[in-house]
Amino acid sequence: MFTLGLLASACSSPLSGVPVKDAAPSGVGDAADSGAAGDLIDLHFHARSNLSATDALAAIDAAGVRWAGSGAWMTDDTLWATYTAAATNRFVPFGGQGFVSNYVTRYGADAYNLKVSALVNDLDTMEAGISAGTFFAIGEIPIDNKNSGMGAGVDWPADSPLALDLFSRATRRNVPFQIHLEAADDKLKELETLLKSQPTGRLIWAHCGTWADAPTVRRLMDTYSGLYCDLAGRVGVKKSDASTSVLITDAAGALVAEWKTFLEDHPTRFLIGTDENLDVQQYAPSIERFRKVIAELSPVAATALA
Repeated sequence: MFTLGLLASACSSPLSGVPVKDAAPSGVGDAADSGAAGDLIDLHFHARSNLSATDALAAIDAAGVRWAGSGAWMTDDTLWATYTAAATNRFVPFGGQGFVSNYVTRYGADAYNLKVSALVNDLDTMEAGISAGTFFAIGEIPIDNKNSGMGAGVDWPADSPLALDLFSRATRRNVPFQIHLEAADDKLKELETLLKSQPTGRLIWAHCGTWADAPTVRRLMDTYSGLYCDLAGRVGVKKSDASTSVLITDAAGALVAEWKTFLEDHPTRFLIGTDENLDVQQYAPSIERFRKVIAELSPVAATALA
């Protein structure tokens, strides 16, 4: 596992260095800490109010996943505490997903223009949690998922004061910022403004833009060294017939040629992500689809992606 430095935060936490796709992260427990641990990192795995920590741990153990994390899905960030209490050093909590989405849904432009004082207070509390080692990234923040989210979805500017503030806080604390942003032309322009705002920041583009094609992603990665993609929803099978995701694999689960070349060229910029824990029974099959992809790659690229 190569060094992304993605989650090696500046915090002085015993979990400092957790899932950096690196040599064994310092402070992260051995498999003996909390049962059998695997060899993969899933950085699109949500804590959910309807998924117990016990069931989540059983799912990642059965699939051979060593660490898993992202935001607490549309709920309070404190839900992660039940997961980390149940399994030492196996889960990687991200902060902000639930409360940021709730504020934007409730207050609209006032929220994403940072005119809601309670939101600013909660952002400060989340940032303090990063410093304390409670969170290892900010996200997954839905900015535009109107065609790819559950329900009606949201759509607000990726270059708004709120988005810029979130990326600034993440960069200041040396952690990544994970966003859900569909690859529409206007949103790509906003994404570039966001990326330019923090040249040393690290941004994880969830679902790799949902339908972004290889040339588009390659151009952005070549231009912005801090851009990474998780591949949730882009490998193997679509979640439903209505899904707007464009797969990077063919009907047999093999990588499409241009994406295979891309992953070989930039293996350190892509992350495994499943987003499958809404239906925990689909978790192991989803990981197996990633193992098939990894098996296609050269040893160097395979090690980097895993």
